[in-house]
Amino acid sequence: MIVNEESNIGEIIKVNAKAIDVIASVNKHFNKLKNPILRKLLASRVNVRDAARIGNVKPSDILNELQKIGFEIQHDGGKMSENAGLQSLNSHEMTGEISQSVNENMIVLDVRPMLDVGTDPFKFIMKQLNKLLPQQQLLIINTFEPVPLINMLKEKGFLYKTSRPFAGEVHTLFYKQNDFYDRAETEATVHENNERLFREKTEFFLQKCRKIDVRELEMPLPMVTILKELELLEEGYALLVEHKKFPQFLLQELSIRGFKLVSSKINEHYTRLLIFR
Repeated sequence: MIVNEESNIGEIIKVNAKAIDVIASVNKHFNKLKNPILRKLLASRVNVRDAARIGNVKPSDILNELQKIGFEIQHDGGKMSENAGLQSLNSHEMTGEISQSVNENMIVLDVRPMLDVGTDPFKFIMKQLNKLLPQQQLLIINTFEPVPLINMLKEKGFLYKTSRPFAGEVHTLFYKQNDFYDRAETEATVHENNERLFREKTEFFLQKCRKIDVRELEMPLPMVTILKELELLEEGYALLVEHKKFPQFLLQELSIRGFKLVSSKINEHYTRLLIFR
């Protein structure tokens, strides 16, 4: 496999599982890839350049290590500079220390305890963002820069600043100039654990429904499989998915494709999803 700065970390790991240990050897932050839950959170959502930014290293540091286990390296594949991993993602980011004075306009969320016990903080972060008033800001404290979250929220109109005030501590401040985040659209698109609506929609699509079970698939195959099935879905049909849990990172992809989702939680390890237009 030929890899460069644009190569997805999840795809690299899928080709050769040894890449987990190899990437982890570059920087201690990448040890999180060894945790299946955190690997789901990071690997499928970032490329080599993003990973370099998370670990505060150069993309070439990662590529050179991958070359040692058989990957063919294309160093200029992303057409970025040698220090791309250390540069800003876009003009909206302003580096430097973020003021630590907490006021009524700043909500502080330290997600390190959640990550330490293997809990994905994404859902909790999104709930906090949904509560933000136009002038409020959300400060997330973490041990690494949350590049997947940054990339997603940029598309929703959020601006951000990052700083590393202490060793091993990264602060990311999210804010918006206007109320870009369309709560009404989100609520109309996703109905999480709505038993009544799930039953109604399942009955409506009873004769026009494809079914798949992704509970036994390793990450990121569940999302990849679901998106592939949606590409093949006939007009007027729905996709019924048997899943381990509610897939937060799938929501953005569904929104882009114009799909709606309603779910029914059976237990802690089993959730049913119905996806339709």
